[in-house]
Amino acid sequence: MARVENQPGPFRRLTVPEAEQIGVVAAGAAERVERALDITAQKRTLGQRCPCGGEIDMHGGEGRPPVAHCAGCGRIWTEAGVVAA
Repeated sequence: MARVENQPGPFRRLTVPEAEQIGVVAAGAAERVERALDITAQKRTLGQRCPCGGEIDMHGGEGRPPVAHCAGCGRIWTEAGVVAA
C-alpha cells in the first residue's frame, strides 16, 4: 500500500504503467466481489429480443430478484413469469 500511495520506504517508486495496472486489477477485483456478494445494481441488455422486436433489459442486484423489461412494448418478466404485457 505504501508503494501505491508513494510513501517513503525501502523500495523503488512504481512506474506509471505499474500504477495503472494495479488500478485495473483492483477495479476488476472490486467488480467481481460486488457481483458475488450481490451488493451492486446491475443492468444488461439481452441478445434475445421480445416477440414485439424490442430490446430486453435485465435489472437486478442489491439483493433484489431479477426483472426483465422490454424497451419496445413494456412487457415485464420476473422469475415467476410474465407480470405485465
